[in-house]
Amino acid sequence: MRISSTDQSTTGRLTAANLWLITRQFRYSASVFGLMLVGWKSLASQIERITDTSNLHTNWQQRMSYQRPHAQLHRRPFALTFFTYLRENSDMPVAAYAFLISFALPALIALAAIYGGPFLAGVPIYAWGVTSFLDGILGQNNDNPDPQTPEQDTFWHRVITIVWAPIQVITIIGCLYAASLGHLPLNQQVWLFMGLGVATGSIGINYAHELIHQRAKIEKWAGEWLLSSVFYGHFTTEHLYNHHLYVATPKDPVTARYNEGFWRFLPRAVIGTATSAWEIDADRQQRRGLGVLSLSNPWWTHLIISFGFLSIAWAMLGWWGAALYLIMCAVAVAIVQLEAVNYVEHYGLTREHLGGGKYEHTKP
Repeated sequence: MRISSTDQSTTGRLTAANLWLITRQFRYSASVFGLMLVGWKSLASQIERITDTSNLHTNWQQRMSYQRPHAQLHRRPFALTFFTYLRENSDMPVAAYAFLISFALPALIALAAIYGGPFLAGVPIYAWGVTSFLDGILGQNNDNPDPQTPEQDTFWHRVITIVWAPIQVITIIGCLYAASLGHLPLNQQVWLFMGLGVATGSIGINYAHELIHQRAKIEKWAGEWLLSSVFYGHFTTEHLYNHHLYVATPKDPVTARYNEGFWRFLPRAVIGTATSAWEIDADRQQRRGLGVLSLSNPWWTHLIISFGFLSIAWAMLGWWGAALYLIMCAVAVAIVQLEAVNYVEHYGLTREHLGGGKYEHTKP
């Protein structure tokens, strides 16, 4: 870890200058979030396959026709401006508002990065405790949407998942920057990145799972970036081309066997997912007449993105930054989040083998 040559008395605490720098860094994240949600004119050109851009363009022009005074615009809090915009936009369904609670996690991570101490507990308490409590209080929503619902009517639900991708990227880099300031002790830096792993796992991977199933390229791209940012981009290939076909069979690495403990299941799932994805990508490359080492192989694309994040961490904090980043990935993917969910969801499930490599169809 790189330590500045400042006086030892200022190394262990957050100075006013560092507080300003780190606050500005996380304000950039909020600004990007605001621009992507409110700046629909530029966003519409990127997601024209999701919604009808003509209505969106008209709506944008109407909202831009009123210009607030410059001083008033700067005095109005960002959160108030954002939620006022949502309230005024009657197109947003009530059900979509529930997903906005996920955006409290980057704010809690920012507080943890700035102040440390008890704020470090905010992320896991909110992600696992508060949301579970709200889920129990609000109960189950049995009003399933019509499967024939037009794509433009699901616009808000999809935008919420798409914008999480740049927010997660900025939050990861912001936490690395915070660690480089040296105001947090090393043990608190570890807890910070474990909390970051909770967010990238509980929200990032869940949103990525939805995104990689979509047809629009921007959604697939966002989902693969989210997974690659936690060194699990190959999950895209394995999940779509193996898990869907062979869940609850010996060919699926993430189906926990009956009487198989979690810690025995974990390494088998992580290694099996990677090897399965490699074999699938290699086979698809050969059928296309392309070499396995070609950059068109999704395996390498995902790995390049992952090592790109690792390189940024190394550049900012040396080996310590790389270690913090890998801790975040481990918490997000292997230890707490994805494989724990896979273990519970698929434990002991089996499908009858019909012979010839075929199995009975999955049942509800």
